[in-house]
Amino acid sequence: MNSPVSNTAIDRPVFRHFEITPVTPRIGGMIEGMHLAELNEESAEELRQALWHYGVLFARRQNLTPDQLKQVGLYFGEELEKHSFGKTLVDQGHPEVLVIEKFASDKSSTTTDIWHHDVTGRKHPNIMSILQADEVPFGGDTMWSSTTAAYNTLKIM
Repeated sequence: MNSPVSNTAIDRPVFRHFEITPVTPRIGGMIEGMHLAELNEESAEELRQALWHYGVLFARRQNLTPDQLKQVGLYFGEELEKHSFGKTLVDQGHPEVLVIEKFASDKSSTTTDIWHHDVTGRKHPNIMSILQADEVPFGGDTMWSSTTAAYNTLKIM
């Protein structure tokens, strides 16, 4: 396993295949300089290290096909979930790709208003989920938090 090179001046890791810009002081990093469709074992290992360090990663302008989404997902777990709820791309041969969308018939409801999970109930779940926004609805927002950062902050108070 290749560890990231530490940059002690700013106390954040430096990676060979991409750069990460922190999004907040506690959680999140923006991936720059790499397209996820070009991921290989070496860059995937660095991406796993970045995920552990930042908690959540963002990559803009990726536009991955369903096959590319699945290819990236397999670097972070042994299998992909075939979703038993919600709309998927099963008719296109991709039952592992769950579609989250705003209902055309109701301006206030989305498929996220229905209970859902990121496949964490499996015995050996993947270490991450991939969310790709093809169309971002007005007013929609996904938020992340770090219970580790919250706990560490409590310890120093």
